[in-house]
Amino acid sequence: MSFLTLDGVGRRFGAVQALKGISLSVEKGELRAIIGPNGAGKTTLFNLISGYFPPSEGSIKFDGQPILAVSPNALVRRGIIRTFQITQVFLSLSVYENLRVAVETAMGLQLRPWISRNVRNQVEAKVEELAAITRIGPKMDRIVGEMSHGDQRVVEVGIALSRHPKLLLLDEPTAGMGDEETNHMTDLIRRLNKEQGITILFVEHDMAIVFGIADRITVLDNGTMLAEGTAREISENPACNRPISAMRWRRTRHERGSGNRWCAHLLRQEPYSARRVAEGGGGRAGGAAGPQWRWQNHHHAQRDEPHAAKSRQCETVRA
Repeated sequence: MSFLTLDGVGRRFGAVQALKGISLSVEKGELRAIIGPNGAGKTTLFNLISGYFPPSEGSIKFDGQPILAVSPNALVRRGIIRTFQITQVFLSLSVYENLRVAVETAMGLQLRPWISRNVRNQVEAKVEELAAITRIGPKMDRIVGEMSHGDQRVVEVGIALSRHPKLLLLDEPTAGMGDEETNHMTDLIRRLNKEQGITILFVEHDMAIVFGIADRITVLDNGTMLAEGTAREISENPACNRPISAMRWRRTRHERGSGNRWCAHLLRQEPYSARRVAEGGGGRAGGAAGPQWRWQNHHHAQRDEPHAAKSRQCETVRA
């Protein structure tokens, strides 16, 4: 039985059909990417799964139980936790205070005027654990509002982890980040999935990240599901060319100048990891320093040899 199942899910807002006939299954421990152009219905899908809106049609099951009539608060208690496109943190508090408030709330201590020494030690231990997992420990005394956007997003993920998620929904976790922050967040997502065993669904516009770490990819466009599969299956699916080419890629100068005509697809060789970048190496675990991404032009390769030759010349891209 799948961990999360959507069967014929749709959502209307008046005369607007935001989602229609979405059916997908997510297995326990999976790292699933949801991609598509702006307005494809990705955030609406997250809102349905997390209980913010009820679907107009179809059914949703989590861990074998229907959740259509379950409130967002109850879904949090069941283990469905999400983050939003706009960072939700306490800007006037320090990193430590943000994590402590989250831990105390998760333990049901927010209304107690005082807590025992034993409970306080449990809270401190959990805060230290979250800091270690997110690797935000050296910045625990920093005021969150004075930190970079990337660090604020890491704190937000730490807050989400305080609720012991079984299913973690991340809505554009790397949006607005620089390369170093993106690498940190990407590495964190992968570690949460592989080391902590958390099932993760994430919406992302950076295709290098999607094709680098996702176990499977679901493609949405105009409220419908075009395809789902592995990175290679999606890259070889002609129906996905238009929505994928509209997404954000990390390209060479030549490829950036060629526009949507070049429908480049990432051929994943090894899992994406920020560890090598942090150590001064390449963008993939175990890889050598330097360019790591390979791109190929499938659309014009056979019928337009001059363009294919140009594509081969611009084959590598710096991660």
